[in-house]
Amino acid sequence: MPFKLTAHAGTVINVSQGMIGGAYEGDILLQPNLLFQQQGNFTQLNAGLYAVKYPFVLGGWFRHNFENPDAAIVLAGITWQNFRFAYSFDISLSQIGMPGGGAHEISFAWDFCIYRESKRRIRTIKSPSF
Repeated sequence: MPFKLTAHAGTVINVSQGMIGGAYEGDILLQPNLLFQQQGNFTQLNAGLYAVKYPFVLGGWFRHNFENPDAAIVLAGITWQNFRFAYSFDISLSQIGMPGGGAHEISFAWDFCIYRESKRRIRTIKSPSF
């Protein structure tokens, strides 16, 4: 099987505070993301943007496989305590088109914290909300 290369980049733009990085509950955030994947002759670039106002998130992605545009994705979700629930729909842009029906997806995530004996939180790498 050919080697797979994946690269992800993203940031958090705090619109409420006018800064990049920090996020506080109730702030309006924009989270642009890029995901690049290549394996053998297949290359794909996903570009997306989330708009967050806790506890709600709206997002959109564009998936392109370098030979033709593949899909546009819309997402709506909510965060409650350590849980995230979302609904997304992939709108096919390829030659299959909407007769393929697109794709519905419901997702559920559980964020759990890992603590040391001193009850201090272990530093983790941030990842996209949804």
